[in-house]
Amino acid sequence: MQRKPFLFAVSGVKNSGKTTLITKLIPILSGYGLKVATIRHATIRHDGHEFCPDVPGTDTCAHLQAGACGSAVFSATRCMVVKQQEQVSEQQVVLEQQMMSEQQLVQLFPEADLILLEGFKYSSYPKVEIVRRGSSRRCVCSGESLMAVVSDLTPEEIEWAAGDRGTECGGCGECDREMVDGCGECDREMVDGCAAGGRGVVPLLDLNDAEKIAALILDLWFARTKLSMIVLAGGRSSRMGSDKADLPYESRTFLWHQIEKGRKLGIEDILVSGYRGTQELGSGMPDCGISEYGGSGRRNSGSGNPGSRILENDVRVIADRYKECGPLGGLEASLRSAVHDYCLVLAVDVPLVSVEELGRMIHEFREVSRGGMARGQKENGGNLTQGQKENGGNLTYGQRECPEDGNQKTGRPCSCMILKHGDRREPLIGIYRSDLADDVEQELLAGKGSVFALLEKLSYQTYESMGAEQSFQNINNREEYERINPKGGAC
Repeated sequence: MQRKPFLFAVSGVKNSGKTTLITKLIPILSGYGLKVATIRHATIRHDGHEFCPDVPGTDTCAHLQAGACGSAVFSATRCMVVKQQEQVSEQQVVLEQQMMSEQQLVQLFPEADLILLEGFKYSSYPKVEIVRRGSSRRCVCSGESLMAVVSDLTPEEIEWAAGDRGTECGGCGECDREMVDGCGECDREMVDGCAAGGRGVVPLLDLNDAEKIAALILDLWFARTKLSMIVLAGGRSSRMGSDKADLPYESRTFLWHQIEKGRKLGIEDILVSGYRGTQELGSGMPDCGISEYGGSGRRNSGSGNPGSRILENDVRVIADRYKECGPLGGLEASLRSAVHDYCLVLAVDVPLVSVEELGRMIHEFREVSRGGMARGQKENGGNLTQGQKENGGNLTYGQRECPEDGNQKTGRPCSCMILKHGDRREPLIGIYRSDLADDVEQELLAGKGSVFALLEKLSYQTYESMGAEQSFQNINNREEYERINPKGGAC
């Protein structure tokens, strides 16, 4: 698959500090081994003066002043292109940002891993908005693309956009304590945002904490460019008496909730393993026609797997190659079909695990699995250990050995991370390397078919969750289902 840069905007009103923040972010992100480029949207000043793209008195500036529609200059190490265009109104600027395609922006810096966009507050690109004391207290960005507000103000001092109330604790905004997996205002768990409804809350980050802001960008970059998602939905559901993937919950199906979590995390390549349903996935997935998969450019793309098909928005259903082999059968076929190097694996029957919990696991995996990529680390006698720094080597994600956590085989890169709560390990809530497909197949051919047996042969680590125990409950029978869904909640 062709690599393309990830675009992320730093937005805000004029003089909010966008450039200052970007200049702090660039060295941090570059320190993680990323090639970072920037694109800035400049506005025309109130006195009608346009920004000057070249130094007055230079040859290229003279070309433009003479009436050239564009001018370029290049040397062995750099180049600059300036194009003239007609003056447009503010309404046209809004439309232009909304219509500016990702392809157009990416073509400017195809060699980059990450392009930081300065401005672009009207665009649909993921973004943070700066709200700074002395500049503005009002948020001008809203919607699903707003990942966080960055400010030196308290939540109470900010004028939030409708439905976007922020909180410093990452909780629901309805109380003054940190919420991990529940709203705190009712006796049910939060799945997608505050239990009070809506899209949830927008995190509020400290304007002076560039490291934390960079971590948010890196987590989203990792999810978008390195991570596929596998929803395991192929179980027999014999104790439930009906397909658990299609069970209604909060006006949606179990399967819809799990897919939506992946989307909110920024994952674009989503696979559903073994789903046998042919109906639309509840009211949450309207018009999701099903067709035979015929895509290209993927690691496997379901080719050679005639049962593969597409749900809405290119969510792919992957049929097991090894039938009746439990979750390992679904894992093997899906890992082969994944676009990216890693897969977030999530069972369909744990609907209460929150997006925030999965996001924290992704963050920890990104930090510890990147072969010395953690910023500020130092080499220690040539042995890669936690707390190292990449120093001119060829280290990439997954090349570092596991720390002393879980079961690790000396000398082998970390293969996966699974969630652990209390004394219980959850192998079907985790992140797996996509190239483990052959290892999974060997386990299947050996006739064992156990996920834990597979883990015993791999180098893996655990993510220690502090979330509420009930948020990781497998819903296996009617009694457990009615306990979380007492009022029904049909789709």
